[in-house]
Amino acid sequence: MTKLFAVGFLLVGAAALAAEPPRVTFVSIDAAKIRGLSLESDEAAVRLALGSPTKETAGHDDAADAPSKELIFQGLTVYLVNNEVYRITCKAKGYATPAGIQVGDERQKVLSVYGPASAFGHTDEVLSYGIKGSDAWLEFRIREKRVVEIRLWFDYA
Repeated sequence: MTKLFAVGFLLVGAAALAAEPPRVTFVSIDAAKIRGLSLESDEAAVRLALGSPTKETAGHDDAADAPSKELIFQGLTVYLVNNEVYRITCKAKGYATPAGIQVGDERQKVLSVYGPASAFGHTDEVLSYGIKGSDAWLEFRIREKRVVEIRLWFDYA
């Protein structure tokens, strides 16, 4: 019994070690924009690119221990911390990445443009791309083989 357990453990352990960890495809900071806005943008750049928000909420970001602000536009939300963009979430057509990907595009178009992605999700699939030289991500939420959300975010937690 002990030998059988040891052999089984060795086989399972070896298979686990041989399995490759998920790969991350990286995109350049220039590719990680939505309607010309990036995580390097400030509030003035957001307002210049998008105009006046339909709703604005001031708050405090506990993780960064800094003032925060959420600017809501038609189909797009921008979250700022200390006057810097930390997250852009797009749920409507009309806001494209520099490569032309927007809500409504097919999943295959995203993969053709950006390459293989780290994919996860329970209900919807999320194609996730790391941004070179940062702790930031460009993500595409996919439902029924179409982009339903584009999210650009900084992982500061």
